Amino acid sequence: MGQRFKLGGSAALIIVIAIFYAAASAHAAVQGIGVSPTSQELEIAPGGSTTGSVTVINDGTSDIVYKISISDYHVTDESYQADFNSVSSSHDVSAVTWFNLPQTSATIKTGEEFKVPYTIRVPVTAAIGGHYVAVFAETVPKVGSGNSIARVQKLGSLFYLNVTGAVSRDGSIASFTAPWLQSSSPLTATLRMKNSGNVHFAASGEIVATDLFGSHKAKTAFKGEVLPGTTRRFNLELGVAGPIGIYKVSVTPHYLEANGPTLSHWVIQIPTLTLVILLLTVGLVIALYGWLLWRRFRRSS
Repeated sequence: MGQRFKLGGSAALIIVIAIFYAAASAHAAVQGIGVSPTSQELEIAPGGSTTGSVTVINDGTSDIVYKISISDYHVTDESYQADFNSVSSSHDVSAVTWFNLPQTSATIKTGEEFKVPYTIRVPVTAAIGGHYVAVFAETVPKVGSGNSIARVQKLGSLFYLNVTGAVSRDGSIASFTAPWLQSSSPLTATLRMKNSGNVHFAASGEIVATDLFGSHKAKTAFKGEVLPGTTRRFNLELGVAGPIGIYKVSVTPHYLEANGPTLSHWVIQIPTLTLVILLLTVGLVIALYGWLLWRRFRRSS
């Protein structure tokens, strides 16, 4: 059974709630918590188990009381907004009941931290592949005096669980698009990655803009997990210098332990006002040329 910790992409860190219950005094104490790690990736065999902990950190200026909760982790369409309420699909059977959290609340003094232990027991009948869960730490507000602030914070640690066995790892580039005419920097492009397997994989790489002579003008890195049965959209931007230019925008995604094909699009960047003036000028030139031809034809007649 292997275990490795890693920071997830855009989908991996969850900062959920900040709610103010009353107007504040200028000298009110500030509550603040942190959770570490923000994501964990675990491989567990059917019928196996593992133990570990999530660390809750008090980085505020007052003691805090927190409580622990747990829910399934899903994503909403290709935008990959976190969803903790949807019913699990066949690719992601709920693993909430696999978790045992012996301590679900505690008080942490200012500047200190507390390790929340967990045990994960995977049933023998568990489906092979990926299962995704979020463990949340949520502050419990103190009863105030009427002019104090009661702030609730809720942070989550994502668990990427891989039940080992005949795992299907399959993915592809669904599409790569970039508008051929763009009015301003940054240049934009969209990469869509599809996961057809039953376990997540990481997609990463760089998008690069080069000019007509092949010189690099801008590049942007991207990275993120792609969950099974989903397509993830990466909205990419390139901050090129100068208001006008012709660029080749290229990307080579890395996924499933290999580099995919390099995909490219040519893009013209020109401000809208400049384009309108240019089109009007061309239109006037064409109209003038047509008028001159008409006059010549009329005289010759």
